[in-house]
Amino acid sequence: MPDLEASTPRLAIADRIDLLLPAYIRSLEFPALERVGRIGFDGNLSTVSLEALRTVSRTFRISNSSNTLWPPAAETTMSISLPLLESTSIVSFKGNMSSLSLPELTTIKTYKIILIQFQTLNKMALEY
Repeated sequence: MPDLEASTPRLAIADRIDLLLPAYIRSLEFPALERVGRIGFDGNLSTVSLEALRTVSRTFRISNSSNTLWPPAAETTMSISLPLLESTSIVSFKGNMSSLSLPELTTIKTYKIILIQFQTLNKMALEY
């Protein structure tokens, strides 16, 4: 099955977004999302695009690895850039990452990065 992309181009505000994505969806885009209460993505993701996101009032979680059978362990390496994210209560990133950029993040309650190193992970760059 070819790699697919999921996008919600007009969604700007949401209370909760929780997605368990099949392995063939590698790219996830929410280009207009500015505020969300809780957001969580689990899947074999290589690209997570949230260019307009400024505020997550509760939990923000991204994982391209799982201890469960679905989705399977990541085959891809994630590069996460959240250029406008200013505040969140809890942040958790898990999986096979090459870079993580949060240049505008000023307010956070709990910060947790869990890295599971796979053979493709050669470096980790964290900008905060």
